[in-house]
Amino acid sequence: SSDVCSSDLSSGSTAFCRGQTIRLWVDIPGTFTWSTGSQEDTIQVSEAGLYQVQVMDVCSTYHQLNVNVQVYELPDIRIGVTDSIGCFPFNTNFQVLGSGYSSLSWNLGNGQSSALPSPQALYTEPGDYQVSLSATSSQGCTRMAERPKTISVFTKPTADRKSTRL
Repeated sequence: SSDVCSSDLSSGSTAFCRGQTIRLWVDIPGTFTWSTGSQEDTIQVSEAGLYQVQVMDVCSTYHQLNVNVQVYELPDIRIGVTDSIGCFPFNTNFQVLGSGYSSLSWNLGNGQSSALPSPQALYTEPGDYQVSLSATSSQGCTRMAERPKTISVFTKPTADRKSTRL
């Protein structure tokens, strides 16, 4: 059994990706006052900043912890395409537009995938194809970009040969 009056408390920092939340908590019995005004032993945070908690433990010992929370930005990405409409077989080039990524994963909508920043794709059947891109930052934050009906491929028109006599 552990002694609740000799718990090891430490301050520190933590980080997470924008759009997520993180739970901060104190793992000793007592009364709590967080810099957010909460008096619970746990708070959820979604913004960067310095969070403080003051704890009066069951042995009447006062503790103050500081936790610096960082929020990592998501990659800023969009899908660029050279040509989006054509007749099959249709070949086009894509490119990632934006920054803040360290790895990429393309789904080119035709069964092909790529990790290149500027992949090329061949579409051999008529139809509409949706292309998506997943980009991950060096901190592990991921953002998806999609373009519904990114590519439209048509059959080649055929000329109607009718002869007319004059």
